[in-house]
Amino acid sequence: MVKAIYHTRIESVELADGSAATLELFRSEIHGKYGDLFKICPPSPQPPVAKMFLLTAIAGEDIDRQAVDRLATAKAVWSEDEARSFDQFLALVEAPGPTTMEAVKSSWANLLHGLELAEDETEPATIDRAKAVLWSAVEIQTLDAYRTAINYINRLSASERETFLAMPGYAGIWANISQHATDERVPHNWCEWLELLPKMSYAQAQAYAERSVTEWPIAQHLQYPGDVKELVDALGNIDLVEENRVFTALPNLLLWVQSDDHWPNPDYLPLYEQLLTLFMLADNRNPNTLQALANLLDGMLLLGLTKSDYTQLMDELGKLTQHLGGTLYVDWLIDVAELTTLYSCPNPTSRTNLLIQIIATISRLASRLSTAQLSVLNDLATMLGAPDAFAELRERAAETPSPDLAESLRGFRVAIYTLTESVGQRVAHTLTNLYPGIQVDLSHDKTSSPRLVELARNADLFVICWRSAKHAATDAIRQKRLDDRPTIYASGKGSSSILAAIEDHLTTVFEGV
Repeated sequence: MVKAIYHTRIESVELADGSAATLELFRSEIHGKYGDLFKICPPSPQPPVAKMFLLTAIAGEDIDRQAVDRLATAKAVWSEDEARSFDQFLALVEAPGPTTMEAVKSSWANLLHGLELAEDETEPATIDRAKAVLWSAVEIQTLDAYRTAINYINRLSASERETFLAMPGYAGIWANISQHATDERVPHNWCEWLELLPKMSYAQAQAYAERSVTEWPIAQHLQYPGDVKELVDALGNIDLVEENRVFTALPNLLLWVQSDDHWPNPDYLPLYEQLLTLFMLADNRNPNTLQALANLLDGMLLLGLTKSDYTQLMDELGKLTQHLGGTLYVDWLIDVAELTTLYSCPNPTSRTNLLIQIIATISRLASRLSTAQLSVLNDLATMLGAPDAFAELRERAAETPSPDLAESLRGFRVAIYTLTESVGQRVAHTLTNLYPGIQVDLSHDKTSSPRLVELARNADLFVICWRSAKHAATDAIRQKRLDDRPTIYASGKGSSSILAAIEDHLTTVFEGV
């Protein structure tokens, strides 16, 4: 029964909001409301049960310290992760005085203020403040908070630090936080990440990269041209031994770059060019990496390139396509071909050469192309003045969808959100040709609108091209969608990627039709 209450009432709050919020929930909704259920603790409680009895021991006005001590010994037989999680609850027992812990608990503002105070190195470090700082870091759970806590606790004298880490719960929390450090440092930005990279484990390098988008605001980190140059130089001087870890982090680095409110930002063009060079050098050509490359290309082409830079870009892409001969890459290749048609072309000959190379690569897979893929290719060829470029491929294409599936989709309503209107129109044209009875609605609104809300409420399927989406519009879609009406996200912003996402969904839902 105790274990069931933990999993149904407590666990989700613990995972989402931490131990302090869990204690408050326990006090308000569970403590004193289950009779004698929490009166006698089993001799060897499992972690969920031990947490519940620990909360019972500390939820009242007076802490049952004997119970706390008994429960603290129970973790000796648990796994490291289980013991570390329990330590966060034990830390609640050692409440600092009102000027430290109570202020820290009161609000997020006070938590952050506590960390700001900790960064003032003119003030001597104290154990009481160390408790508050460590607590703040646990609650906030950002790299900046971890770095501040590590720096502050390292300022304690050796004897104070030993005393502090001997207190119940704090050693476990310290172990959990210090694992985020490399050489007792937590990187503050990508330049420090690159500096510490030789000493990082692979897992650490990836963890930092994944958190960069939300925790290292690009507008703050690249305020001046000198900041951009420093990062470009750091990326250009990576050691060959560390290249693989940098290459693996490239999709995260690009997500960070794209988080810029001014993406694509002409002030960051040198950084985009350096990232492009790294993408071209990388041996890692999985779908995520290639999609990140397509997004980078999109931004650079939107900004506009000189004739020489454009020519070099087309040439490099042509070389890359020679190594992408599997069916896994077809949608990406088609999307890149389409991407070149969306923006100005300083050198038509170099673009044509790239398209010829893409055609040559795709031609080797002619029998495995879908009708939707060929439809997009033919549409692009017609636009570029070569309507017969894929005539041979069309003859060897996969069969069209079954009549039964097309009939099942009669009246089925698909809404597509993309800011690239020509792409949306191409997808709509292809779908209505494949499934004559299907209804396709397009939305390009950058903010919520009555029509967008109507589509969100009533479309049988809503497709969001999130690579070219605006938060205000996509938030409105999510808010208005009913639980029984699916929403899917295309991996790319090109026609082929969007069609692939739609067809995967339709064939799954209507499988066997």
